[in-house]
Amino acid sequence: MSKMVTCAFAVVLACSMVPAVAWAQPEGESALTPLVSIEEQMARISGHTGQGRIPSAVDPSFYSYPEGYAGISSRADLDLPPTFDLRNVEGKNYVTPVKLQNPWGSCWAFSAVAAAESNIIMQGAGDAATTDFSERHLAWFYNHPLPLTAQNSQAGEGTYSIDPAGDVIVGASGSVAGSLLSAGFGVESEKAVPYKNDEGIRDESGLHYAKSGTWAVGEDKRFDSLHQLKESNVLPGTALITEVPGGTPSYKYNEAATTAMKYALMKTGAIDISYAADVSEPGETGSGVFMNYDTWAQYTDTPLPVNHGVSIVGWDDAYAVSNFNADKQPDKPGAWIVKNSWGAGEPNEFPNK
Repeated sequence: MSKMVTCAFAVVLACSMVPAVAWAQPEGESALTPLVSIEEQMARISGHTGQGRIPSAVDPSFYSYPEGYAGISSRADLDLPPTFDLRNVEGKNYVTPVKLQNPWGSCWAFSAVAAAESNIIMQGAGDAATTDFSERHLAWFYNHPLPLTAQNSQAGEGTYSIDPAGDVIVGASGSVAGSLLSAGFGVESEKAVPYKNDEGIRDESGLHYAKSGTWAVGEDKRFDSLHQLKESNVLPGTALITEVPGGTPSYKYNEAATTAMKYALMKTGAIDISYAADVSEPGETGSGVFMNYDTWAQYTDTPLPVNHGVSIVGWDDAYAVSNFNADKQPDKPGAWIVKNSWGAGEPNEFPNK
C-alpha cells in the first residue's frame, strides 16, 4: 500500500467471497485474454439484472493467483490482533453510519462509497459523524454515459441500461466503482446529491423514497469531486472454489488472502466486497438457508454467484460457530464484521453494525 495524501483516497476491493477471487494474469497471456465476448457477458448477467451486484465480465478462470504466486505475501511476521473493529480503534470510529439502499439495487455503490469514506477518515481528512459521500451520484453516472454532444474526446462512452424502464439506477459488477472514480466521476457529497428523488416522493409504506419522481443527476455534476481517487487495490478472495464437471466442487482456503485483507483493514480502512447474500434487493424475502436471522451471521458453503455488495469493517477470530445455522457452520470460529446497506426504515434508525 502506498502512502496516502490528504484529499486523495484508496479504495480496497476484495473479490467475491463465494467463490473468492483475485486478479492475475498467467505468464505469456495477453492483457485482453480474460475479457469475454459480448454474447458471453450477456449470458452471464441473464437472470442477475435485478440484483445489486452482477457477475463480472472477466473470465473466472483468471481470478485466482497461480499456486505460489509471489504477489501475495503471507505476512506471517505481522502481529495481527485476534479481533479488530474500525468502529473502535483506540476509542476512535473510522466507519460512517449504516445507510439505506432502497429502492434500488445499488449496494455496489454503497459498499464502495463506505470504503472511500473510511479511508478519508483514516487519513484525518474527515470524521465518522460528518463524512458522507453520494451513492446516487456514483450509481447514476455508471448507467449514463457521456452525452454525444459533450465537448470531450470520450463523448458517447460509458454504460447504457438494457432495462426497458430507461433512466434507472441499476446493479453493477465489483470493478465499476474504481473505474468511475478513476475517471473523475465523484466522490460528491451526500448533501449535494442526496439519495432520494428530487420531489421527496415516498413509497406506499412511507419507509423509503419511491422509484417514481426524479432520480436523474444533472450533467453539470458528472465531474464533481470532493476527493480524488489515487489508487484502488484489488485483493484476492479468501477461498477458491473450482467447479468439477459432473462432480463436487473443490474448495481451497487461502489464508494468505485473509491476512492480506486484515492488513488492508488496519492500514487503509473498510474493504468493499461482493458475495452471495441471502437477500440482495428491495422486496426480496430471505430463505434463511445461509443466514441466521437471530444472530445475523451468514456462512455460505455452496458455490453461488455473487449478488450483493457490503463493506468489511473488522474481524473476530473467536466468533463462535454456534452463531451460524446448525447445518451451515464453518469448521472453526471466526467471522468478518460487515457494514450492510440493506434494511427498511430511515437510515438513522439503524444500528451502526
